[in-house]
Amino acid sequence: MQKHIFTITVATAVLVGSVGAAGCISIFKRAPFDTDGSRDFDIIEFKNFSKKRFAILDKNGDLAVSVNELPPNAKIHPISEKLMRTDKEKGKHLTYAAYIEQLDEFFSLFDKNNDEKIGLGEYKNFCRQGWVH
Repeated sequence: MQKHIFTITVATAVLVGSVGAAGCISIFKRAPFDTDGSRDFDIIEFKNFSKKRFAILDKNGDLAVSVNELPPNAKIHPISEKLMRTDKEKGKHLTYAAYIEQLDEFFSLFDKNNDEKIGLGEYKNFCRQGWVH
């Protein structure tokens, strides 16, 4: 029997703290994940940034983000909603594996002009809607 161990490896120096009321991290804190300095995210940069977002949202470190751990006024996007589970211990939650599974779909949703990059404007437009991602 094989065991799968999940490891979250992320840069922590800049993103210590919390996400905003709408669930978005300040665009200025995206900088360490923009490895090519283009001010846009390619899919790899977006996934690394998103893994850090999960670590911030997962306040109790159980590799699941429950509804209770979300910022006030944050809305759960239908992409996440369909992957969420409910149990007695955690209530309604999204596991780390499900979170990772949804990132390709979120990348496509963010990338409005289909250039395979998420620009600052595309990121801000999505965040203004209050979705947690």
